[in-house]
Amino acid sequence: MDDIKETFMKVLSRFICDDLLEYQNNEKKYRFSFDMKKYNDSLHVMFRYNKRGKIGITDVHSFQIFLNEINIEASKSHLNYTTIVDTNSLFFSKKLLPYLHSYEWALRKLIYLLSPMYFDNWTKESIPNETIAEIKSKQKQAIGKYDFNNLLQWVDLYDFEEYLFGENYLSIVTGNEKNIVRYKEIDIEELLNLFREVDDLSISKPYSLWNEVFSKYIDIDLKEIQNDMELIREGRNIVSHNKEIQLSLYQQLIKNLKKYVKQLDEAFQKILIGEIAENELSDMSDDFEGYVDHHFNNLDMMDVAGISELAKSAIKPVALAGLRETLATSQNLAQRLNKMAINQTALTRAGEALATSQNLAQRLNKIAINQTALTRAGEALAISQNLAQRLNKMAINQTALTTVGETLATSKEIQKIKSVNSELDIVHGDKKSGKNLEE
Repeated sequence: MDDIKETFMKVLSRFICDDLLEYQNNEKKYRFSFDMKKYNDSLHVMFRYNKRGKIGITDVHSFQIFLNEINIEASKSHLNYTTIVDTNSLFFSKKLLPYLHSYEWALRKLIYLLSPMYFDNWTKESIPNETIAEIKSKQKQAIGKYDFNNLLQWVDLYDFEEYLFGENYLSIVTGNEKNIVRYKEIDIEELLNLFREVDDLSISKPYSLWNEVFSKYIDIDLKEIQNDMELIREGRNIVSHNKEIQLSLYQQLIKNLKKYVKQLDEAFQKILIGEIAENELSDMSDDFEGYVDHHFNNLDMMDVAGISELAKSAIKPVALAGLRETLATSQNLAQRLNKMAINQTALTRAGEALATSQNLAQRLNKIAINQTALTRAGEALAISQNLAQRLNKMAINQTALTTVGETLATSKEIQKIKSVNSELDIVHGDKKSGKNLEE
């Protein structure tokens, strides 16, 4: 035992100044305290850095560099070491947690808002049976029941990546009927049944929901977002399992998390404002006829002499009446959105666009519009109605909002940390094996 202590003191000798360890990094001088105790056949060593003011990222990084140098010198002296406590990683974890929280909830929200627009029964048609079975098992163990309304809270980040990027879907069109299937899971007999009209059959290449749905709202290269999400998942696991975190990993994680929290927030603004087929409602408020003409290319503007006759024949009163009802119903969207925590600028733009669109039926009476264009415009506006209904059902309550606020407030506690420490268990190389994650 004396052998180990003597050898380790030689490792520390070049840093010792009075009763402390002195270390310089980037022209800044640090002083660390240390304490050694015997434990069985090993030497238990604790290093600590104290500071009167708050400890910053640079301070923690310098402490990590110092510890790494100590570990390297100990290895050269044939001493094995195991890190048994590391509050440096706790420092980084506390700074990462609020962003990880926002990121994971934002992914769930994105899927909840967009998947029902693409599937009739999005949970059944887009979530794999194996994942559903795993969720049921987790919920049974944790809460004693299957909670269908909160499935996404039980989906991990790996499954989110597979949900978004897995090329698991085929579009099969037979005659006038279109079916979207997860071809890796579909029963053979069911698949053959979809091919019954072989004379009028078309099958798409396998595709992902990212390409078909989500990429319209987040403008990032596929390979880039896949790599970034994989890094975030790995970092999240390190944080959740309380493993050591180095500055380089922390910097990568915080950069990516901030980027995607911002990207997802911008996507929500597009969805909640009412982006219809890649055009925002603000376009419609400026010139709705121009919007329809630009997107559908079905407006048939005629000379003034022919407008009267076309208004009587080309536009059916029933169609106009139905469109008026659709537009009248859509007025309630702004009121419903107002009950949720949505940016006021977004609400104002949505409200103005929807208010302007009330005049559409009257304006349509004055121009000639192809019947197909009218129908498709009505369908596009109906989408915004469904969005309002889904938003109205979202489980956003004051308790949830308060919890988010408390989480963000808690993150500020990291500013009050005035010390970090690391504990090593050191033994002779022939006694037992242990190593630091930095190796």
